[in-house]
Amino acid sequence: MDIKAQEKLLNVGREFYNLGAPENPRCEEYTSALTIFNDLVSEGFMLEEVYNLRWHIYYLRKEFDNALNDLDSAIEIDSENRMAFYNRGCVFEYLEQRNKALDDFQVAKSLSKKVDDEHLLDAIEHHMISY
Repeated sequence: MDIKAQEKLLNVGREFYNLGAPENPRCEEYTSALTIFNDLVSEGFMLEEVYNLRWHIYYLRKEFDNALNDLDSAIEIDSENRMAFYNRGCVFEYLEQRNKALDDFQVAKSLSKKVDDEHLLDAIEHHMISY
């Protein structure tokens, strides 16, 4: 598949993702998005972006190992991906792995300060209040 076809497919996957219903994580739109994202991963295309979308569908479906694997992969590609650290912290928090959650929130906080991401800093602080 050439790059233009992959970009077009990614856009279609994003559209399905945006149409998905979080209250129904097994809806047709998320299933279609996952199929597309899986195809793109198998092609090795725009992996970081795909991982940053796909993890959320897995999370909503309570497929936490898959969600964590995608977030780990996104962080492996970009070790300063503050959203991936934050999201992984949220997964760990949900799984009641507080130490891992706190570690990821602290990294996300540090990375967010570097770029003055006040919105993310506020979200992180909200999570860290109970720690």
